Amino acid sequence: MLSLVANETDNAVIITNASGLIEYVNQGFERLTGYEMAEVRGKNFTRS
Repeated sequence: MLSLVANETDNAVIITNASGLIEYVNQGFERLTGYEMAEVRGKNFTRS
């Protein structure tokens, strides 16, 4: 259910692990930022 909401919302959704590394972003994030998931996965959210 959570994945359906994350995929359907126009809002940006970012999921990180405990270390702050990006594990998932939705299409809303991609539209708002211009970055695709492949570009940001594994990056440190607080340093990006």
